[in-house]
Amino acid sequence: MISVVIPCHNRFELLSQLMSSTPKRDDIEVILIDDYSAEDLTQIELSFFPNHKYIRNETPNRYAGSARNIGIENSSGEYLFFADSDDLIISEGFVKCLEMLEKEKPDVLFAKAISFQDRDNSLGTRHIRSNWLVNEVLNGANQSILVRFTTPWAKFIRKDFIEQHNLRFENQRVSNDIVFAALLVVKQPVIQVCDEVVYSVRQGNAALTNDYSLESTETRLQALLRYNKVLADNGLRYLMAPALPLLKRLIRKDRIKLIHWSAVFLTRRQPVLFTWWTLKNYLGRCLSKSV
Repeated sequence: MISVVIPCHNRFELLSQLMSSTPKRDDIEVILIDDYSAEDLTQIELSFFPNHKYIRNETPNRYAGSARNIGIENSSGEYLFFADSDDLIISEGFVKCLEMLEKEKPDVLFAKAISFQDRDNSLGTRHIRSNWLVNEVLNGANQSILVRFTTPWAKFIRKDFIEQHNLRFENQRVSNDIVFAALLVVKQPVIQVCDEVVYSVRQGNAALTNDYSLESTETRLQALLRYNKVLADNGLRYLMAPALPLLKRLIRKDRIKLIHWSAVFLTRRQPVLFTWWTLKNYLGRCLSKSV
């Protein structure tokens, strides 16, 4: 059985679309973790799924990381698949991946995604980086580069592997998934990658990825420090992510904090502007026609 773990907070209509896109099969368990919603999400139609659970988190301000951890602890499936409430599952690719899992039994199966603009359904960009990493591994690159596949979606993860290494998401509003993603790979799972598109990311709505506030930026920088430390401690310093994309947000908001955070990354020997690996692969993505 595959447990599809979905943290949700309000967004009834979008969540209903996700439910409609999810295959209704005996070997798929759907777990909704209602993170203290104001909307009544109990009206979401779950009876179409032979196996389902609705869990309401009554403690406010726990956020998606905590909700995913509740999903892990209450799941019955051999594998876990994490989905966000405003996205969609690509049923055909998802089912093909189930067949691969049944046959190959990896600890983690990395698949592909697509993304679309919420305003007009045109092609988005959020899938490009993760798909590029999958393509690189399919073409012979070392699987260790998958530490840069930091989103929780488009991965099938064996629950026993998660429990064996006590892997959990961080309990914070943003960037609660990047340390989990790094630890998932450095713990040396049996990895399989595939060309199947299993997930569709909604881009441009009121998502946390669009939160550029000072508080959010500083939380992301703190998480990035922890993420990079995991990589450095496991011999993957060349794959550390530079702070520049986040530091740029501070230029107009607080230049004192810009100087402070730049100094923090420098004193901890973490990249500020770029790394050669990041630059090389950014140029490769720009030149490639493949998404």
